[in-house]
Amino acid sequence: MASITHLAAGTLCGAIYSRKTDAEPISSMAVFAALALSPDLDFLAARFGSDGTPLEHRVMTHALPFALVVGAAIGWGGRRRRVAGVLGALALASHGLLDAMTNNAPAPQLLWPFLRVPIQLPWHPIPGTQSYQEYFTLAGVHVVLSEALVCLPFVLAIVWVFLRKSRRMAWGAGRQRVISESWNLRRLLDYL
Repeated sequence: MASITHLAAGTLCGAIYSRKTDAEPISSMAVFAALALSPDLDFLAARFGSDGTPLEHRVMTHALPFALVVGAAIGWGGRRRRVAGVLGALALASHGLLDAMTNNAPAPQLLWPFLRVPIQLPWHPIPGTQSYQEYFTLAGVHVVLSEALVCLPFVLAIVWVFLRKSRRMAWGAGRQRVISESWNLRRLLDYL
């Protein structure tokens, strides 16, 4: 699977994090997008012969329990860290779930280490590829267009989060102005 949908899912988690914690949106989205892509780092282990081990591609790093453990480690601490932990777990879990929606690719072991079998979801909207060279063929264009369609809900949700945040900020700024104006009116009345 191409990384477009993984990036979109992680970016959505980053947008939600920036809205919930008033963090800087661009860096939040970049960090969560990188977190959503990070399960594919097990490709590096494959270079060193990790077949049959938990570091094999689509085993440990694509598992839902792994996402929960990493999310708990991120979330250990204050409120902002808990929000980051929950959204980090969602970003990691989205990777395995999206990979389980591809066809023509090995399914991830979503319940590793409890169940060591690949799990393929019944809905396959994303065609898989065997190598990155396939993206430069007609079949690769089909894959990218299919992923763009799957990404659309994520992109719309990101836009919705930012529209809600800007509206909330505008309402908050207006409320602050009303409070300060009423304070000035009260001081004026006290003076008279």
